[in-house]
Amino acid sequence: MQDIRRILPSPERPIQFNGLLTNKLLASLPGPAFAALLPHLEPVSFSAGQEVYSCGSRITSIYFPETAVVSQLSYLEDGSATEVAVIGNEGLVGLSAILESPGSTHWTE
Repeated sequence: MQDIRRILPSPERPIQFNGLLTNKLLASLPGPAFAALLPHLEPVSFSAGQEVYSCGSRITSIYFPETAVVSQLSYLEDGSATEVAVIGNEGLVGLSAILESPGSTHWTE
């Protein structure tokens, strides 16, 4: 778990995180936008191979990988899997939660 200190925004100074924030998408947000999002963020840890979302499940959380690489898999009729996406610290996983999509169409680990 990481300790991220909450810094209240001030018009005179930008929000600084002393290198604790490594997700490039979050880091690229303007200070006021990130400050609005910050109260809704919490650090979580996953083990290698741990399922984040299963196929058909409703997605309710969005994850911004910092030190992990997340794979999205599609299973074929013969039981084999193919990787359909790889997401690292440049992106996010779970956009369907914002778009109110009916459910995941693949497995995310």
